[in-house]
Amino acid sequence: MLQEVAMSIQSKTPSSWTSSSTGAAKHQRSWRWGGGSGYMLDLVASHAGISNLYNCELVAHAYRQQVNEHINLVGGDACHLPFKDGTFDFLIAKNLLHHLVGMTRGRSKKKAGDAIREFKRVVRKGGYIVLLEQYNEHEFFASALFYISLLFSFLNISIRWFGWNRKVIVSFLTPQQIKSLFAESGMRIELLRCYPLAVPRRLKYTLLMSKIGRMLLVATRDGIT
Repeated sequence: MLQEVAMSIQSKTPSSWTSSSTGAAKHQRSWRWGGGSGYMLDLVASHAGISNLYNCELVAHAYRQQVNEHINLVGGDACHLPFKDGTFDFLIAKNLLHHLVGMTRGRSKKKAGDAIREFKRVVRKGGYIVLLEQYNEHEFFASALFYISLLFSFLNISIRWFGWNRKVIVSFLTPQQIKSLFAESGMRIELLRCYPLAVPRRLKYTLLMSKIGRMLLVATRDGIT
């Protein structure tokens, strides 16, 4: 899937920008939220010919060592990004939305919507957002999993054999909810693919994560808005 993301960005890059004779690709800015050590950002950039790279992490000091010395590591909150309007040509967010949690399911969804609106704000008109996100097809089970993980976090309980860590609270969205958040923000979806994931029997039988998967979404901020 990482290769597919790279090709998605590359397909949106005008050939005149990626031509070695012009060198204009150097002036494109690509940013990734929650990029860790920068591996994925480096992979995408190497395929798309983008060299002006920014990696945003909530706890930036934990990832001081980036895989590419040209990556600019920045600390920031996805719902209040430390960038000016229209800063980036491309924005990549991987496995972010389901970690933006509040004290209720509703507040968690609002945080996801706030982040997407911030994505739109910092991407220039005509720019692109690439989202890789885990989803749960069932709203009921996604909500149940959120409140269970929230309770376990408060009680400081982990169940390792079940894959639940007391420090992790998750609020998975359904594919339709993710699509709706982008539509409500005024962005146009150009590519949307869902990849169902096989889960261990112990998870499948609970139904909580029996219908999960990964989504690849590419949206554009049209030049009109």
